[in-house]
Amino acid sequence: MEEKSNELAVVPVEAPSPITTQTVLIASNSQEMEVAQQSLINWCELKRSECEEETKELQTAYDKAKKSRWAYSHIGKALRRSKHRYNYYEKVTISAKNGYSIVPNFPGNVVAIKTNRDVPRHVAKSSGYGHHNVDHTQKAQKLSFMEGEYVSPLPMVREYETTDEEGKKKYHSYPTDFIAPELPLAFCKPRIMEAVSRAQMIGAFDEIAIFPGGREKGDPVVLGRVYDGSRSGTYSEKFVTFLICWWIDLKQI
Repeated sequence: MEEKSNELAVVPVEAPSPITTQTVLIASNSQEMEVAQQSLINWCELKRSECEEETKELQTAYDKAKKSRWAYSHIGKALRRSKHRYNYYEKVTISAKNGYSIVPNFPGNVVAIKTNRDVPRHVAKSSGYGHHNVDHTQKAQKLSFMEGEYVSPLPMVREYETTDEEGKKKYHSYPTDFIAPELPLAFCKPRIMEAVSRAQMIGAFDEIAIFPGGREKGDPVVLGRVYDGSRSGTYSEKFVTFLICWWIDLKQI
């Protein structure tokens, strides 16, 4: 990758193999952001191509091992990880191509997750301190591009109580159905809702989050997150955050 101008804050570093190629993107104004955005797209397309070749190779090895009656479960795991990485870079590429810019992974309240399940994961929970202590929040599935639909991470929950022989109450609950995503009233502005609808239609984000959330004050920010499914379920879960929209009231400036 060539450096187009000394004025552009994009620093390419090339290694002997594409697998170890690294690119550092730095931008301090809108012009540099535009160049950095294209560099991000180029990088992700390179990684996606690498994952595609790796997937083909692993698929061939998996098929041959299975046909020859060799152990193949370890190959299958590597194959699934490779497919997840391909999906990850594909979704990041699509997000960048649609004009979304990467921002730091700062915290936000998740208001929509992507899933292809008909019903939430059925995990019955019990508590001796009331229903408010039980959490049935659902997580995004890290699906491939355009697969699944957006729902609220907070499903409909059935609650009931039991009393033991000593008269102590136990509170039980389990999720029953998904419900539609909901934006807080402060975010229910036509332009914000249009931006969120566009993000849903593109379908590249695994989850949509908002900041600030709850009773916090500040300019409404809507974020889209893309997760690397190959690291799902681990403590080193990797994801990138994109800015969907940012509402600024100029009267407060």
